[in-house]
Amino acid sequence: MSNIYEVLLQSIHISAICIMILILKWLLADKLSPKWQYGVWLVLIISILLPYKLSKYIIPALVLPFEIIKTNIEKGINSSFIGVYEPLNAEHIFPIIISKPTSITDWLFVIYVCGILAYLLWHLIAYMRLRLTLKKGALASTDSLSAVRFKYNLKACKVVEVDGLESAFICGILNPILVIPKGQEIDEKIILHELLHLKYKDPMQNVFWCILRSLHWINPFIHYVFNRIANDMESRCDQRVLVQHHRCR
Repeated sequence: MSNIYEVLLQSIHISAICIMILILKWLLADKLSPKWQYGVWLVLIISILLPYKLSKYIIPALVLPFEIIKTNIEKGINSSFIGVYEPLNAEHIFPIIISKPTSITDWLFVIYVCGILAYLLWHLIAYMRLRLTLKKGALASTDSLSAVRFKYNLKACKVVEVDGLESAFICGILNPILVIPKGQEIDEKIILHELLHLKYKDPMQNVFWCILRSLHWINPFIHYVFNRIANDMESRCDQRVLVQHHRCR
């Protein structure tokens, strides 16, 4: 993407695909397992990772209105990022600033790029602050963790207790930490749930989804869809907990 029109075209194109996926999930709600409720989002991944130049054939009717709008707007403002009669191709999924901005539409594209960087920086800072906070947490007893780990043949990780938490969670990819509420008895299934997140690389998937979300930070509907994806990931992990628990009974 090299101009604001390609950004908006890509965003609306992805929104249309999201709507189709949501309708499909609604129609098949009682027929798809949590595994497939989450797996169907692979279509969205492919659509986002493919440049619009390659994926435009899924919904070809979108490009013509954008070409008309772009031509009418650009006739009198002399942009550097797009010519008046230059076709919209969106050959890249990541934005590229090709020259110095000279028009309002050029500057809108620059703002969009800055928004991506700010979004990713905000999440990086939040993660670093969380890790610093966890360093101050007390190491928790690993007896219950060890029992679950050996029972279900899962990898161990560092366990930290923190005051004020509502539930346990896994933090980190390279050096993961299981964070649990301080002073609370943690159910075996909760520990199993978090260790299965670790086993199936769900934290890494969350980072991947965050990067894709940043590309569409201007679209609140796509943010809603990514929240749905996060819920489906949790449901899939809950299903894995039930399967593992049943096998080891």
